[in-house]
Amino acid sequence: MLDALEVRKRQRVVVLFLVGVILTVFAGWRYQPGAQDFEEYCRSYLDIVENGLNKTQYSSSAGIFEPGFVFTFYVCSFISESPHWGLLVIAALAVGINLSCYRAYSPGFFLFATLFYFIHTYILRDMSLIRSGVAAAIMLYALRYVERRQVWRFLGMGLVAMSFHLASVIFLVVYPFYRLNWSRKTWTVVVICSLVIAYVMPFGRLLSSLPAVGVLSRVANYTWMIGGQSLGVLTNPTVLKQLFFVSLSLMYYETLSTKIPHFKVLLVPYVMSVCWLMVWNDFPIVSGRMATFLSVTEVLIMPLPLALVNRRSRLLMGGLLVLLAGLILYMNGNYYLSDVPGLLPYRFAPLF
Repeated sequence: MLDALEVRKRQRVVVLFLVGVILTVFAGWRYQPGAQDFEEYCRSYLDIVENGLNKTQYSSSAGIFEPGFVFTFYVCSFISESPHWGLLVIAALAVGINLSCYRAYSPGFFLFATLFYFIHTYILRDMSLIRSGVAAAIMLYALRYVERRQVWRFLGMGLVAMSFHLASVIFLVVYPFYRLNWSRKTWTVVVICSLVIAYVMPFGRLLSSLPAVGVLSRVANYTWMIGGQSLGVLTNPTVLKQLFFVSLSLMYYETLSTKIPHFKVLLVPYVMSVCWLMVWNDFPIVSGRMATFLSVTEVLIMPLPLALVNRRSRLLMGGLLVLLAGLILYMNGNYYLSDVPGLLPYRFAPLF
């Protein structure tokens, strides 16, 4: 509630730093024997300790992991042969970059951004899918170059992110879409059209009807997933949540553009994320993974209702946002965490 009470920034930064240390330690030193991702990262780390950067000798996923991730593990191998230290460094990169970006992009509400980061992104991505966590954090950092129109720096950061997780390539489309400088009405039309496409002809169904030629032949290996495991649209809590905050942002577009620094550049990837989720709703491997990178600004968009109320109502709005965070955490616990072996109950590596 420090953001809602407008406590001095210096004091809130101290809290941010302490929270960052705690999140880094608990993500990096999780102990999850039996969990597929945890076991594979540990095997890969030990592989790199033994064989260095010689991929031909790898017997684990280290042979197919992206080079930036492998090189980071290689550097960590000089610190310790224990995979827990490699995981700690990866966690420090993801958490550290994210929190520094929240402070830079949202100087008024960065603690609320950290709260929303914790209840969803941190638990479901940075504690398990660690490669994508670092890649997404790097692309969030690169967003400043979109606003400054420094395309080569943006592309350079994109290459670094892709060296941790190739799927982060989707974030490169943010630059040209931001440069289009579409109005609120245009973005509203885009969202409505995406909703219509989601029900009339989602892109997964369209893709499966194309001949398996060239690059489509590789995609064809996954077309069996189309339709059978649809994420849904208006029955998907994630889509509903994003549509609500996108609608709110577009409704008060002029006000938020004036009050919130970096608002426009934060909104563009978020709108693209919900549109992507909708049009690819019948192809989960494409919709979910790609939308994860486009939605990195969500935690910065969700606290914005605080900017729409007067000073007397900020405490009430802050309380409502905390309740929303609690609801999302509860839903994640019921629908996701229980299905991921090893995440619950949490076990701390130094104690085992």
